[in-house]
Amino acid sequence: MFFNIGPEKLDNFPVHYQHGKLTVNLDTGWKETVDVYNNKIFYKGYLDKANIDNCIVELSNQEEPLHTGNFCLIKCFDQGVTLKADRYRSFPIWYDPAYGLNNLISWQETSWTDSFVKLTHELEKVESKFDLLGIVQSDTLTFSEVVDQVDAILTNKILSFAQNVNQPIKVFLSGGIDTTTLFSYLCKLKIPYQIVSCYHTDLDYFYLKNHGTLSKFWGYRQFHYWKEPSVLLSGTPGDEFTVRSPTTTNMILRYYDTSLEKLLPKHTDSLHFNYFSQYVDSLRYQEHLNYTSLEHVIKECSNIILNDWQHWHLGPTISYTPLRDIKIFQLIARLNFDDLVQQIMNSSVQRELIKRNNPELLTILSTNKNNSNYMENITNLPNLQSLDQNSHLDFLQTQMT
Repeated sequence: MFFNIGPEKLDNFPVHYQHGKLTVNLDTGWKETVDVYNNKIFYKGYLDKANIDNCIVELSNQEEPLHTGNFCLIKCFDQGVTLKADRYRSFPIWYDPAYGLNNLISWQETSWTDSFVKLTHELEKVESKFDLLGIVQSDTLTFSEVVDQVDAILTNKILSFAQNVNQPIKVFLSGGIDTTTLFSYLCKLKIPYQIVSCYHTDLDYFYLKNHGTLSKFWGYRQFHYWKEPSVLLSGTPGDEFTVRSPTTTNMILRYYDTSLEKLLPKHTDSLHFNYFSQYVDSLRYQEHLNYTSLEHVIKECSNIILNDWQHWHLGPTISYTPLRDIKIFQLIARLNFDDLVQQIMNSSVQRELIKRNNPELLTILSTNKNNSNYMENITNLPNLQSLDQNSHLDFLQTQMT
């Protein structure tokens, strides 16, 4: 859901709407409607617990974002244009007083996730803030308590989403812990899915005009894209939201007076040993950190995570990212130290969820995160013969309710 809102019609965007002195430039896949005052509204994405098509007027009128999901809404009204998003906005907003707002190219000013943004016809940005995090709990939870609560979050969220999707959810299995975890819920809940057998990127106008720029975003260096309406299950940003991102993980470990550097020698056979080892030198700047409360470090980490924008939607392809939920991070961060270390090093919470949902899927997980042969254990996928026989197809397996 890429946009540029400013004084000019831009050639690298395929969709344009003139609104007074402003031009709304969009990629494909946006829907449009009007409110009761005939104000044009463009929107793309989804809500976690409702059909977004039925909530547009409500969303456009909210001063403080209340809904979670992964969406952007652009409302054109008499004063200019206003931008709305889910509460934990997944995309950046950059501003330049000469060019307006966009989320494709980094400009001189950044509006952080706790910002509500408007742009006037004179290219003036009007920004207000809201309390993004609210109350943060920090009492210790047992491993079972955390797993049960994360399980409830994902079960309710995925079931609700599935009720508003009229097509199978596409899944690319790479052996990664996060996508496999989410796939296990599709299996358990008998939600229609299609396994994708190849790296698929349709070459449409927006992609061809911007493929070099898109590659500057981590989430778009290797991705799947269809120019027809599609939903792709994505484990992104699982590292960040399950306490496995090097920066914030090390910050939490500093609260316990240790660090990734100190833990790694004791966990050389862990899933994340090689991954974390790459960051040891760059994290030494945190040696001075001394947090006096778990609540303090959880708040600091939460703000970093919620402003680490990685993966939103491109064209008509909706990236479904149910792990992008700060409640999941805050639950896992409350594990006792020994259980927390097991999550950091081996994704123990996700493994337990997979075990509950579909234990056979544990056999397809990568031996080491991001190793050169990260897909090697996909050979253990049930019905592999059917994958080999139909490797020329995009979709190899379909499960329907």
